[in-house]
Amino acid sequence: MTAQELLNEVLKYKNFIVKGGVTVTGGEPLMQAAFVKEFFELCRGEGIHTALDTSGAVYTPAVLEALDKTDLVLLDIKASTPELYWQVTGVKAGPVNKLLDHLQEKNKPVWIRHVIVPGLTDKEE
Repeated sequence: MTAQELLNEVLKYKNFIVKGGVTVTGGEPLMQAAFVKEFFELCRGEGIHTALDTSGAVYTPAVLEALDKTDLVLLDIKASTPELYWQVTGVKAGPVNKLLDHLQEKNKPVWIRHVIVPGLTDKEE
């Protein structure tokens, strides 16, 4: 499906989402950052609010371009320390930290969501 074809589907429900918007989620939507950017550009042209639900695991120039077209980022923080992040995800926390720094620098609205894994990420500290 092209970004325009997806927008055409969304526009069928525009009256319903007029007080909301669209959220692109996944898997990891930033694996298709160019598509997200194009789709969000089209949405903005129609006055539709855009939100991106991401783990922040991908940090590339294409991702930064997509973020420029995003109104709100829903960022899943899987763990609070690099060691625990590795244990929970099997990947380094570097990309998500860079993404969060970028979002803060750009003053982009972000809702941080922390994943609670009983016995692993639910400690008070």
